[in-house]
Amino acid sequence: MLRSIANKPHWFLLLLIPVILLLVLTKTGSTVDVQLHDTYLVIAPLHLGLFLSSFICGLSGCYWLVRKKKLINWITVTHVIATGIGFFIITVLALTPEVQSSLSGVNYFSSDYYQTILVALSLVILIGLFSQVMFVANFTIGVIRSKSKQ
Repeated sequence: MLRSIANKPHWFLLLLIPVILLLVLTKTGSTVDVQLHDTYLVIAPLHLGLFLSSFICGLSGCYWLVRKKKLINWITVTHVIATGIGFFIITVLALTPEVQSSLSGVNYFSSDYYQTILVALSLVILIGLFSQVMFVANFTIGVIRSKSKQ
């Protein structure tokens, strides 16, 4: 399984797009509310899903462009898994508070609950950003390796 991720990472990233879009399309009437210090962002779930899907499509295209280059396998696998799981968690966390509020009776506007969601979301975003730095490093190393062999 890991070998196939290392050999064709673009396919695994493309498989994530319908999952994210299906999750987002189930919440068409709600909004994603994120508070960053004194700024309050209100995002439609469809826009969040389209942005994440576009980003994944771009990453998949980059992997497709360098499919003949020699990339470092463990970095490729780590990036694809971290990006896939991270974007899935971001989508679920962004849509979860409303679901948990109606199902479990937890007050969505509870400060502790909201802060827990924001901390989890922030950690996932930081891990995602780190995996994107790994992607750029792997991409650069693959291109340099192929130029030095020519």
